[in-house]
Amino acid sequence: VIITGEDADEDVSGARCMSTNHFIALGENVSEADIQTDIDEEDLAAIIYTSGTTGKPKGVMLTHRNVVSNVYDIAVRLNVKPGDTLVGFLPLSHAFERTVTYYNSVLCGATLVFTRGIPQLLEDYQLFRPKLLVMVPSVLEKISQKVMASLQKASNFKRTLFLNVVAAGWRQFCKEQGLPIEFDGVPLLDWFFLMRKPKVARPILSLLGDINCTVISGGAALNYDVAKLLCGLGLKIRQGYGLTENSPVVCVSELDRNHPATVGDPLRRVEVRQGENDELQLRGPSVMKGYYKNPEATKAAFTEDGWLKTGDIVDLSDDGRIRIVGRLKEIIVTSTGEKIPPVDLEFAIQKDPLFKQVLIIGEARSFVTALVVLDPEDYAQICQSHGLDPADKESATHRLVRLDLLKRIKTAAVGFPQYGIPRNVYPMTEPWTTDNGLLTVTLKMRRKEIMKRFEAEIDAMYAKAKIF
Repeated sequence: VIITGEDADEDVSGARCMSTNHFIALGENVSEADIQTDIDEEDLAAIIYTSGTTGKPKGVMLTHRNVVSNVYDIAVRLNVKPGDTLVGFLPLSHAFERTVTYYNSVLCGATLVFTRGIPQLLEDYQLFRPKLLVMVPSVLEKISQKVMASLQKASNFKRTLFLNVVAAGWRQFCKEQGLPIEFDGVPLLDWFFLMRKPKVARPILSLLGDINCTVISGGAALNYDVAKLLCGLGLKIRQGYGLTENSPVVCVSELDRNHPATVGDPLRRVEVRQGENDELQLRGPSVMKGYYKNPEATKAAFTEDGWLKTGDIVDLSDDGRIRIVGRLKEIIVTSTGEKIPPVDLEFAIQKDPLFKQVLIIGEARSFVTALVVLDPEDYAQICQSHGLDPADKESATHRLVRLDLLKRIKTAAVGFPQYGIPRNVYPMTEPWTTDNGLLTVTLKMRRKEIMKRFEAEIDAMYAKAKIF
């Protein structure tokens, strides 16, 4: 175990620990003749621990063959060229960042820039103007939320113009990709709105540096409405999907077969099939060797005929493209037997810019509730409209505040069945972040940690009478 910033070496719980300087010094007298050169492709290259969002983290054993095969297949799909610039901001302990940006840049001779941090991400994009951006969906969702929030403050003329430009741009995108055309807006005037698209889109796309850049979105599901908005403005978004156990990329959208409702076509050496309960199963050279010192978990991860079980429910009927329907373990089953996909419902609610983060509760409960994170100013306005003090903790559970929020939630979730609409809500203003332990490094919610942290608030929602 290598410890940064420490001088002394010591044994901790049976593990040998040493400082960084000591570790580097171990190699000072090593000659080239001493370096191991007989590494086989089936030898272990890395042990990468899963993030633990759905249970105890497990050490994924990846061989040199696993990693190299995935990197080559990614390079073929993304067509990164020497001289291109990529920006990395996720930790290199994360397989998605390590493979798609770091290894891919080395293989293709591209320039890789490491950002100073998430707060400086947009500033670094504009500074280095990368051709290819690899990011998690939450970055795109935050951009979309800012756009929609500013749109609410715009005049009726500007708002109507913007929405029609997006609708025309989305129809243009669908025509180019061979997708069904959605005739919302005023299609007969598409030529007029497309002429104005560059001027409308430039201020938004310039946030990413190069307005002609390509975005690879992965690590979590991308909200379809966010994809429609940004694709309609002309941003080239290609979704990808993977898991650490596959080194990690399974699929990435093709340039000319890009459907934002899917995560694209499998890489050339990744075989896919639908197993029991429509679970996605994989086979190929990038599939892991197994879990480190965990034979039981390794056995459970594979079918009897050797296919890796992903735990994701898929639809493979879209001409070979993979459509993620849900996760076997994340479907909420209420005490009345109703099944609700929480991620889809959370995405729908977040279409309303009032709601920055949403977590749906309801497993084994009689009805569904929601924990929501609001902007402090928005929350203050809601409280003040009812003569309440936003600094008073009791205001969060006041009936009028909850009623306002639930009405907004009901409007946003209009396409969901009645039993799936939250009947109670608890608002807060402190965001869930990696620093407070409520998000993973890829900015996905740690559902169990959030529920544990706010256990009292959740219990209170079910103790109070439901409003709807």
